[in-house]
Amino acid sequence: MYEMNADGGALHGDCPWYVERREDSLVLDRLTQGKCCYVLTTHQMGKSSLVVRLLDNFRASRISAAAIDLAAIGCEVDASQWYNALALRIARQLNFEDEMDAFCTSHRHLPPFERFSKALTHLALRTLPGPLILFVDEADMLRSLPFSPDELLGTIHDAAMRSGLPGLTRSRLVFCLFATVPPAGLWRQAIPGACELGQIIAFRDFDHEELFGVIDVVANCLLKRNELPTPAFLPELQFVLGEILERVFHWTNGHPYLTQKLACAATQWLDHEISHLDDITSEGCRRLVDDLCESHFLSRTAPDQDIHLLWVRHKLLSSGLAASRLFEMLQRVRQGACVRAAGDDDCEKLILSGTVRVRDGYLELRNRIYGRVFDGPWLFNCLQTTQPLPPPPRKTPPTTRIKEVLLGNTSDICVNNLWLCAAR
Repeated sequence: MYEMNADGGALHGDCPWYVERREDSLVLDRLTQGKCCYVLTTHQMGKSSLVVRLLDNFRASRISAAAIDLAAIGCEVDASQWYNALALRIARQLNFEDEMDAFCTSHRHLPPFERFSKALTHLALRTLPGPLILFVDEADMLRSLPFSPDELLGTIHDAAMRSGLPGLTRSRLVFCLFATVPPAGLWRQAIPGACELGQIIAFRDFDHEELFGVIDVVANCLLKRNELPTPAFLPELQFVLGEILERVFHWTNGHPYLTQKLACAATQWLDHEISHLDDITSEGCRRLVDDLCESHFLSRTAPDQDIHLLWVRHKLLSSGLAASRLFEMLQRVRQGACVRAAGDDDCEKLILSGTVRVRDGYLELRNRIYGRVFDGPWLFNCLQTTQPLPPPPRKTPPTTRIKEVLLGNTSDICVNNLWLCAAR
């Protein structure tokens, strides 16, 4: 109950450990206004948690919305199977799966995309009041399909172009895509200047202010859970949580997955020690977080067990960078050399891996954990690797997890959430 699952997952909408970024409000505002969004993000940056919260928000406002994880459909299917799966996943979340199945069966003579398009316009939009908001996760999968996705992208492009128009001319279909590559990278035949798929919103790591904004909520949940009086314990608890988060931020630099995993583990310990707040010092908080960081991420076996570090390793080794070039670039960044973020292909591949980010025109490692894990010996071993390791398995597709959260069909409704019981 108190630990994050190894496979990550979405935080429950009421979770006090959810850190709200400025981009969250931007996405919500645009979608509420009927405007399409294109969210640029790397792996495990909190997008599933955001989608859960947005779905909860739209559901409470009686706005129709559905989330589709393209990775759950896969690429080993033909166009007909793929579009049918897409339609049925949308219908299942909106409670008209039988009608959608019957529609697809009766229109099987149509080409796959035309059948899907008619299912949306003639069935979904006529059945549902108001707009239909579709979240499309893992949009990068469109690049690996055995057929061109340009027809679908054309529909999204049209919706994005019309979403800024007033009145009845506005599209009732509103898309929010999550991808790691810019929009032009999804098209098979990209037309310069005509690839827009919605306003581009780049997800970033938590900043210091955003992370520390959860202290009061977490402190109150801890006190409520332990049935302790708020006035007497709150100031000391706020101080201890602040010291813990300061050291967490030192290691993670605000990376969502790393930050929440360390913070959850630290507050699990704090939950047992809350009656001894007077004995907890700043140095003790630092040692606690350092020890947790060592056991979760920095030990000899941790990089082969943690789902996130496995994904980052896969992204690096499958980035297309030659091992020698990967070794050279990462070593220079790790050593603090001024590596300019040139617009060349190698820099772009390294940035897309999520290991580095751009600051003031130069590359820097995203956090100290990456600097320790992907060090010289690891890089040297990369030189001995001729084939990239396969990606770690995804135990539960995010869309399935989101559906379970909304329908309440799971015992650990918040896969990632240390604080589900406390939040309730």
